[in-house]
Amino acid sequence: DLLYNARVLAGHRFRASDVACPEEVDLVMNEAFRFTHRAFPEDCIEAVHTTPLLIPFKHFYDGEFIADEKYLLGEYVLTFDDGTEARLPVRYGSNISYSGLTGRSSTIVGDSMMEEDTAYRLSTLYLEMAGSALAYREGDTLWYRTLYPNPHPGHRVTAWRYEAIKTDAEVLTQNLLNICKKDAQ
Repeated sequence: DLLYNARVLAGHRFRASDVACPEEVDLVMNEAFRFTHRAFPEDCIEAVHTTPLLIPFKHFYDGEFIADEKYLLGEYVLTFDDGTEARLPVRYGSNISYSGLTGRSSTIVGDSMMEEDTAYRLSTLYLEMAGSALAYREGDTLWYRTLYPNPHPGHRVTAWRYEAIKTDAEVLTQNLLNICKKDAQ
């Protein structure tokens, strides 16, 4: 919220009649994603995925911590061109979130799940993903694009599968592929 509101106010875009400034949200979220992944190696794995599972956001001061028993949904199991395998975690709130988050814009501003009904406050479900994943909407589904460092640098992924750990959580995956960091920005 702080970065978003600072951009809105510093850019003199704030008007009491505004519902939101989605173009500012896009800029802030893209910059947070770029900043988080600035030190990633050139050889990365990109995942685009989502889940219909809704785990309401809890603040750490509520006694909620990112415990695998609650938030680890599963793992991508990758097979590389030399036959080796590696696992990448799919963790709710870290690299994947709720597919049905709704809002007045494609950038999830002022959604109905907010604790406060303030036009310039972003959804906490959306904010917890800031930097780790970029969200975008296709139809009624919100997808999350995230990067993992390639656990086997210099080798290509030849096959992959998703293995559920939390069996009541469906994970939908659009794609999983090797990419270069430069292509990801």
